[in-house]
Amino acid sequence: MPLRKSWPRLKKKVKEEELREATKQRFGYYPHEWQARAALKVLEGNDGMVIAGTGKGKTVIFALLGLAAELSGTDGHYIVVSPLKALEGDQVCYEILQQNARLVYQPTEHRSNA
Repeated sequence: MPLRKSWPRLKKKVKEEELREATKQRFGYYPHEWQARAALKVLEGNDGMVIAGTGKGKTVIFALLGLAAELSGTDGHYIVVSPLKALEGDQVCYEILQQNARLVYQPTEHRSNA
């Protein structure tokens, strides 16, 4: 298998510190080191897998990829499709049921026609 070219889709390489500072300026907080490094590894052309608990910031990595594209001057659009709304609804329902409470809300997209 031939080696992949670094930074396959961006016009220029973005440094970790540049990405961290831009994240602080744009979103008001610095990304964790693992978030920035994961994004940069993907941008280098590597496959990646991040394992972290719910609510720990895995989705921020997608925002960092888009921000890096902007910083590099790469044209185009960046679209992220995420099932977070569905996941959130599932977690709310699960927590309610764990408390032995009556389920009072279930998002429409989770209702079964059965």
